[in-house]
Amino acid sequence: MNILWAQELPTSGGQPYLRRWVLDLGFGSLRLHHWLCSDDNRAPHDHPYWLWTLILKGGYTDWVYPSSREPSYSYREKRRPGSFRFWHAEHTHWVQVDESGCWSLCVTGKQSRIWGFWTERYDGVRRFVRSSRYFRKHGHHVCDN
Repeated sequence: MNILWAQELPTSGGQPYLRRWVLDLGFGSLRLHHWLCSDDNRAPHDHPYWLWTLILKGGYTDWVYPSSREPSYSYREKRRPGSFRFWHAEHTHWVQVDESGCWSLCVTGKQSRIWGFWTERYDGVRRFVRSSRYFRKHGHHVCDN
């Protein structure tokens, strides 16, 4: 059954940092994202599914980590309209949205894992924390752009 739904993801100030519309296709989903602010940069995250993403308008910088456990990013990629990429579920990153915002279209696979953040431990190695637990402990991030 195809289900269409909309959602706003909040920041600590209550304003949305992302608005998304989702069409559930059974085997995955089709998602339209309107990015208003950047992701939480306190810890990188990964996704519960693989995805293809196409930038429609605006852009962002993708700060990519070599693996979920590494303490710092390995490179960053500027994404502009027409940029089309495949990301596996373990793609560990955070997104810094341009001041003008960003619209993107995503096609995802079926959920295969839990969504969460990779937080740094005392020994410099990151460990996985479910998103709900992360937000309970750290709160939502501030929209800084």
